[in-house]
Amino acid sequence: MKRTSLTFLMALATCAPALWTGCGSAPTAGGSGAGNPGTMVAVTMYADTGAAVTGLAKGLAAGDSSAPRSLGIKDAGNLAFTVNIAVVRVKQIEFAFEQPIDCSDPFWSEHPALVCNGTGTSAVLAGPFEFDAMTGVVTPPLDSLRIPAAEYSHIRLWVAPPVDSVAAAEVSGTFIYQDTVRAFQFLLDLDTFVQINRPHVATFLLQAADTSHITIMLDASVWLADVDLNDNLSRRLVTLEQNGTLVLGATRATGAARALLNRISKNVAGSGVLRVQQ
Repeated sequence: MKRTSLTFLMALATCAPALWTGCGSAPTAGGSGAGNPGTMVAVTMYADTGAAVTGLAKGLAAGDSSAPRSLGIKDAGNLAFTVNIAVVRVKQIEFAFEQPIDCSDPFWSEHPALVCNGTGTSAVLAGPFEFDAMTGVVTPPLDSLRIPAAEYSHIRLWVAPPVDSVAAAEVSGTFIYQDTVRAFQFLLDLDTFVQINRPHVATFLLQAADTSHITIMLDASVWLADVDLNDNLSRRLVTLEQNGTLVLGATRATGAARALLNRISKNVAGSGVLRVQQ
C-alpha cells in the first residue's frame, strides 16, 4: 500500500549573502558541539502524495498553484477519507543538543529570537506557529532563523492551541458513508510535547560548512490506525451532525467519540520521524 505522508521540511543552510541577510562572523558559541551563528533555518511544510510529477510536493516545489491539495487515508474498517485541511499549531520548537553548550555566549544576546534553555541542553524558539500542510505555508514565516552548528539529539515540538477556542490540530475533508459524500472534521485538543527522533541513529551533526535538510515526516497512513469509524457510526456510538457532517472535537467528544478522538490524537502525535540530509 502506498505510504501517504505529510512533511515539515526544515532547510538549514550556511550563510550565503545572495540568499540571506545579516550574515556575519559573530563569535562561535563555546562548549562541546557548540555552534556557528552563520547556520540558518528556513522552514516550510507540505504534503507528499507520492513520486508522481503531479504530486503535491512536486507542485509546491515548482510553484504550481494548481497542484492537488488533498491526500487519502483509511481507517481500520477500510473507510476512505480525503483530507483537504491539515493544520498543526505549535507553541514552541526546541532543538536539543547532544551535549550542553554555553548559555552565556554572546551569540544568544545577538539572536534574541532563539533562547538557550538555561541548562544549555536546547535552543528554544517561541511561537505560536501554524503549519498548513496543504498549502506549504507557515505562519508566521520561518525563513531567517540562525541556530548554532552542533550535534543534536532530536527536535521537540510543543503542540498546543494558541488560545482556548482553537484546536491544536485539525484534519478535515470528505468521506463516503452510506453512498453519500459527507464532510468530516477532527479537532484535536492536544497539549503535549512531541519528540521527533532520527530513526536508527542517536544524533545528527549540523556543521557550518554544510547545507543540511531536516524533514519532520508525519506518516498520515497511521492517523486512523485502530480507529473504526464505520463500525462506530453503524452502531450509533458516534453520530453525524444534523447536516450529515462527522465532527470529532473536544466540545462534542464523550464516551466512544472521546475514545476515538484520543486515539487519533495519539496517532498523529506519534507519527513523526526525523530525516536529515547533508
